[in-house]
Amino acid sequence: MTLEQMKIQLGMESVPEVFETIYDQVKDTWEERAALILSDEFITDVIEKSGQMTAYIDAILAGAKGVRENPAMCLLVCILEAYMGLDTKPDNSYIAPEGEGVTYDMLHLFPTMPAILKAAENFRKRNVPADVIANTMKIYTEVFDMTTHVYGRPFHSRQQMLWKWGPIHNRFIRIDRFNYDTPARFLKNCNIYRSVDGDVVVLADKVYVHTSGRILGAAGCKDEEGSFYAEVVETDTYIEGYPSTNGLIAKEKVRLPKPQWSLSLTPEDPVPRIHIPAEGAFDDETVGAAFERAKKIFKECFPDTPCKAFFCESWLMSEQLKDFLKPDSKILGFQKWFVKTPLRSGGADVFDFAFKGHTIDREHPETWPEETTLQRGVKQLYLNGEFLHEGTGFFYI
Repeated sequence: MTLEQMKIQLGMESVPEVFETIYDQVKDTWEERAALILSDEFITDVIEKSGQMTAYIDAILAGAKGVRENPAMCLLVCILEAYMGLDTKPDNSYIAPEGEGVTYDMLHLFPTMPAILKAAENFRKRNVPADVIANTMKIYTEVFDMTTHVYGRPFHSRQQMLWKWGPIHNRFIRIDRFNYDTPARFLKNCNIYRSVDGDVVVLADKVYVHTSGRILGAAGCKDEEGSFYAEVVETDTYIEGYPSTNGLIAKEKVRLPKPQWSLSLTPEDPVPRIHIPAEGAFDDETVGAAFERAKKIFKECFPDTPCKAFFCESWLMSEQLKDFLKPDSKILGFQKWFVKTPLRSGGADVFDFAFKGHTIDREHPETWPEETTLQRGVKQLYLNGEFLHEGTGFFYI
């Protein structure tokens, strides 16, 4: 079967350009490979040894049977397995074939299954604690838990497959309360400077700034009147630029004398990104213990990829939350870990979380529920024609 025949049979108008190269690599072996990784024996072995997806094995095996009976799907699975194995993270250019039923529901799980046990073994070789490995691998089960809860049936989408590039390459890890993507880079609009006394200053760099202090182009900040260009200037004796506090960029410059101040973090530095699962405790003790353990694991288990800091980008990092949450709010307590930096925010991430379980009309905030302090605060912002801006920030490891 040719790549073009596969596309026609699956109704795919286009595929990523790299599929041409991958096809040349698998064209003589894909049938044998598909027979192996889609077999009941192989799938059952992976599920049993990993301890994941056990409650969904019947649906998974039924999906595998449907794929085995479709040669075009078999070829696609083998191409996607190689695609997910590339060192470069896949983009969104892959558009999945459309269809219904358990075969399509499970199609995008199978390209990831051969890597599950290998990823766990790679973590073991780095002496990653056993409980951390087990918790990291749970993402395979959690996908099915989530889709079953929300949609009434287990399935594994194209997007969920693409997201597993990180776990496949050991660039995703769950340590206690939080998930981490590594290596990642977060500084896009600033540099970080640190003094010999440990003080930190964020200077905006190579970015246009809205009169509000947000980055020009952020939600509600698209008008250019009053905007200015911020860029760091460095000489032999000083560093000069526009400082950012709590993610807002000041209109007045500051000058930092050398050698008391020096560059600490740049856009080129790898900084693992923290993700916050929806479930789990969020008190100061839990958060603090999780971060301290993560620092230790990254230093001891990943010495070949030294990282200076962690960062988080989320609506939970918005400086506006302090305007309506209580001072002892767990969210505000979480924010205190971070030095905030500028972000071109979209102002929409909060909806899926603050109003979870509700279907809301984003154009009519007057209809939104007011069951919690968070909902009331967010609703009032949007009634006033404002946005809840996502925030980002870092702390040193």
